[in-house]
Amino acid sequence: MTGLSHVQLPGQADLLVAQLHLRQHSTVVFTAVILVLLTVGVLAALVVVTRRPPTALEGFALATTALIVAIFLWPTQFHYHFTAFLAPFLGLAIALPLSRLVALRRGSGEDGGPAGLPGAPPDRWPGW
Repeated sequence: MTGLSHVQLPGQADLLVAQLHLRQHSTVVFTAVILVLLTVGVLAALVVVTRRPPTALEGFALATTALIVAIFLWPTQFHYHFTAFLAPFLGLAIALPLSRLVALRRGSGEDGGPAGLPGAPPDRWPGW
């Protein structure tokens, strides 16, 4: 295991966090910026549209995503399979608020749930 924290790859890639000299560096930075803007932007848009704070699950997904990214930046050793741990939390942080926005856009229940269920206002409950 010695030497795995400082691997020399073709294309002048150095896996130490402070020395990233990939030819595709701008692509990596662009992708990271887009993911951050998408994650935070969707949640901010949901808060603006609903005028309510995010749900506990949405807050948890965003907080754990940020925590995992911070933990990945801490050590000098990085393996590419680490991203498999980040992917589910990043997916949750984007998909949970986005699904509520889409549900609101489609005209379903006021709280983002389907209309006609107990979360909807009483005047929209189905007459069973």
